[in-house]
Amino acid sequence: MKTSARFSRPQVAIVGPYPPPYGGIAVGIQRLCCYLEANDVDFLVYNEAARSSAAERLQGVGGPRRTLLRAFAAGPTRILHYQSLDWRMRCLVALWGMLTGRKSVISIHAECPEFSMQGPPLRNALIRFFLKRTSAVIACNPDIVEQVAGLTGDRSRVHHVPAFMLPPPSAADAALPAELEAFLAAHSPRLLWVGSSELMGGRDLYGLDQTLTMLERLREHFPGLGCVLWFSSNRAEAHWKALWQRCVERGLDRMLFVQNAGLPEIFPLFRRCDVFLRPTITDGDSVSVREALALGTPVVASDVAPRPSMCVTFRVSDANDFLSKVEAVLGDLETARAKAASEPHEDNGGKILAIYRELGL
Repeated sequence: MKTSARFSRPQVAIVGPYPPPYGGIAVGIQRLCCYLEANDVDFLVYNEAARSSAAERLQGVGGPRRTLLRAFAAGPTRILHYQSLDWRMRCLVALWGMLTGRKSVISIHAECPEFSMQGPPLRNALIRFFLKRTSAVIACNPDIVEQVAGLTGDRSRVHHVPAFMLPPPSAADAALPAELEAFLAAHSPRLLWVGSSELMGGRDLYGLDQTLTMLERLREHFPGLGCVLWFSSNRAEAHWKALWQRCVERGLDRMLFVQNAGLPEIFPLFRRCDVFLRPTITDGDSVSVREALALGTPVVASDVAPRPSMCVTFRVSDANDFLSKVEAVLGDLETARAKAASEPHEDNGGKILAIYRELGL
């Protein structure tokens, strides 16, 4: 990201994580920043990530209180755009807009508002109150659009915009670590799983356990099979250790490459793999799914959320259906690649900029 001293009090401020580490929301914000910069938009990012990049357009923040104090004291002159997951911050951003007379925008990515509505009555009332007073809501999939429209009673302020934006063409050709390159060269076919070791309600959120079971069954027909496990974080270390022990005991470790973040850009990895796996038990609109399709890499994903039209889906948590769909894709990779490459790509950066313009940018 370029730097410039003139952006001390910008027209737009974006609140959320910025890489590193790389994750769906962080990558989306990074790409949006590139788009805004290319279109001469006056902006700043309040970076929630633990590791903060050094650039004048990025300011590290220390939690909701400090973020809002900064927004009130020296914040944007037009728009404050919140892109993370904390319901309290969504409410506070709306409050900022109400008190300053400026415009508040929230993006809802992987968490549906209906989950929040299952909480205590007071919290539900606060969410509904402030959601109705948010200037614009950006929802990553059509289901969330309907949920927000139902809560607010005003569909006109709810916009469907997936988080994915294409990176520069050169990003697909970026070099990978030598050890990873060697692993990819030594295995065929090559699968890719991206996510976190994380539990939700006692279940594996990103379907890592289901992926490992599927790989064990799949290797009978594909002895040269290899799979890259790319972790953006590890929030359930004991769970991962138990899974890895099972892999060692069953000899799966020899067909796995574990990447614990650290890649400067994961985009080129999608091109080098034959199938991308997304067996999540809940989802919004996965940036990684759209990144794979953008490079013509077939995707097999759970049907837990609306997926792009060229994505191959299986019934969520159905191990047999998951295996069957992956086998079918590997059985005719040429056709699967052609199907993936035909996925249309919209100008999502342009859609967000248009929303900003509507709000007076």
